[in-house]
Amino acid sequence: MLNEIKNEFYNWRKLISTGISDRDLYYIVEKSLEDDTILRKSALRTLRELVEKRFAHDLHYDSNIQPRGDVSCEIKYDNGKTENKVLANTILRDGKIALANMLANEETSYINAFLVGTNGVDGSGNARYVDESRTGLFSTPLLTKNVIVSVDTAAPTTFTATSVILSSEGNGSDINEIGLRLSNDDLYAMLTFESIAKTSSMTLTFNWKISFL
Repeated sequence: MLNEIKNEFYNWRKLISTGISDRDLYYIVEKSLEDDTILRKSALRTLRELVEKRFAHDLHYDSNIQPRGDVSCEIKYDNGKTENKVLANTILRDGKIALANMLANEETSYINAFLVGTNGVDGSGNARYVDESRTGLFSTPLLTKNVIVSVDTAAPTTFTATSVILSSEGNGSDINEIGLRLSNDDLYAMLTFESIAKTSSMTLTFNWKISFL
């Protein structure tokens, strides 16, 4: 394990020497944690902790409130089988601006729609990078769904937005991007992921947890 971690440090040090930005480096660490083997993940987690400490100021992890989103997707099949996926999202700049405006009583926007798209992967099937400056999905939404938003009473700085893609919806499409839309039509957050080939034999339930750390 020690050698594995040392190798990771060597690889990331080479990336840093190329002048890669702090935020892009952190994004690469996050994506590697999603995509790599169990042994490599353990080394990467150790590295991520150090990256967080090294770039705490630039990532605004020091004394500021940092919104964070985590998404779980349950795929339930007609035969009773279920699959679960856990994904990390990007809180978009427009979403952060909306939060600032709401706190300043400049507007009263709220999350009112769940967008589903089909262009979240590149030609190789890899999830596209989502920059915080994005203002929409990579495709025209395939579906615009209602969303139920609730605050976690056990963790009152966290709320969950839930939406369900029914067995009758989106069939024959590869679903690979989703977003949360505000009532002012701005996109609060979005994410891309490996395609899910939607069929009538499955129902998808997305639980989008937003925490203020």
